[in-house]
Amino acid sequence: MVEQSLPRYFVPRQGAQASSRSLFDFIPSLLLDQFIAGMRHTREHGYIVGLDATGELAAINRQDVQQLPEYLQSQISHHEITSNGDTRLLQARSFYLFDLQLMEQAGDVRGYNDPVYLYGTITGPFPTSDGRYQAVEGQLTVNRSDIIAGIIQGYRWCFQGDAASNRGFHIMLPGAPEEEVAAGDGIVLAYPLLSAENMISGTSNEALLLQILYDVLSALKQDLGAEKLNHFLLRTTLPVPSRSLLEEDLKAQGYQIKGDYASRNTLSVQLQNPTNRPKGFKGLLSAAFGSFMPDKLELPPEGTLDDLIVIARKVITSLPQWPPSRTQAIMNRIDIATPEMKIAARSSSSTNMASLSKKIVLPADVNQIKQSQLSSKSNKSTDWMHDFVFNRSNHNKTTNGPRLTSSQETSKTIGNRISAVSKAQWMKDFEQSPPNASNSSDLTSLKPGETGRISQGDGNTETRSSQKKKTDDEPDWMKDFQ
Repeated sequence: MVEQSLPRYFVPRQGAQASSRSLFDFIPSLLLDQFIAGMRHTREHGYIVGLDATGELAAINRQDVQQLPEYLQSQISHHEITSNGDTRLLQARSFYLFDLQLMEQAGDVRGYNDPVYLYGTITGPFPTSDGRYQAVEGQLTVNRSDIIAGIIQGYRWCFQGDAASNRGFHIMLPGAPEEEVAAGDGIVLAYPLLSAENMISGTSNEALLLQILYDVLSALKQDLGAEKLNHFLLRTTLPVPSRSLLEEDLKAQGYQIKGDYASRNTLSVQLQNPTNRPKGFKGLLSAAFGSFMPDKLELPPEGTLDDLIVIARKVITSLPQWPPSRTQAIMNRIDIATPEMKIAARSSSSTNMASLSKKIVLPADVNQIKQSQLSSKSNKSTDWMHDFVFNRSNHNKTTNGPRLTSSQETSKTIGNRISAVSKAQWMKDFEQSPPNASNSSDLTSLKPGETGRISQGDGNTETRSSQKKKTDDEPDWMKDFQ
């Protein structure tokens, strides 16, 4: 049995035992974060947070970057180039990583800084001197101000391993009382993760973070109304993560959509469903409009994470006694690393940090291995999370059910969108090519699979097949970066 060293506010699920893991067995498939960590009077060290093919997290020593596969080294270089030279300094003696899979906001809680329950797998603590760390499933308890402040911090320090549209985000959270956090302990870096298939294929976790922030702000807005506080959030229309999903849910309730408005004929809806009359909005519709179901609604716009961050920054400083002292303590753990710290983090070694002794080499049948690991991960039961939720709701005898935000549901939505795009793409292959398309020098007139002539800057032309030949002749090492 592995001795459990866990943050104070993390509760392992019933019957769960921490399993021992080794950095020497960890093969990252994707990078999610990079930072420097350390405390005053101690040497700072660099860390890279990676995700393996099973969807599990680990923190690697920054000095081991040369041991990573070339495409991961390229991600680090891209991030450093696009971050304007700034590197995040986490003032901590140790930290944990958290795979965030489900968020619960309990119903019927007085006040507006409600507790928030996060479910997933925690790994750590890091750094580790012998390369070993532990992983255990369970629940982490924080509050709304912690979540909002953590998302704002994570937004500032997002990881950009390739295109700007594919950003990776984290949420820094206090996993312990204020005095422990201020001393550099009990710090949790939560990574909202989509399904392993989506993450490893390069899909950003931005959509999931957007949903989390929207759900927290919309719940806060409803509670501020119940508390009868005069606050700007009550006069603000929150943009929704997906307008199309909102419209689909409204149509299912008998509404017709015309532009930015939804309307319904109450009598007609009742006649069509005499035994199943709606009693009020729930889920996404409740978050957007409240529980009351009027006959006419003005629809909110669709927004991005950037849009909600603007609102969140104003919220965290405009409510009475916000941010609370514990939230302020975790926010104070972040600074900008000095040039000297960055140089030391890249080159120094230390006896209290495990380093990879050899280069990570992906096996030849890595794709087959990934698929078997992903299948194993996807079949893993998450019933224990819902047991937590049910037992608390039953014990507290809440009238209003909890608000849940699930990574699985977001993953399904994204998977459906990807499938729809892929289907639309292959259908184009069967479209008839326009006459003389092969003689056109405009690539936009070509259909998938057609050949054509590509105009060159010097007036010469060459066929696409010859371009493909040049690609085939490229050295193998160049293809590793593609």
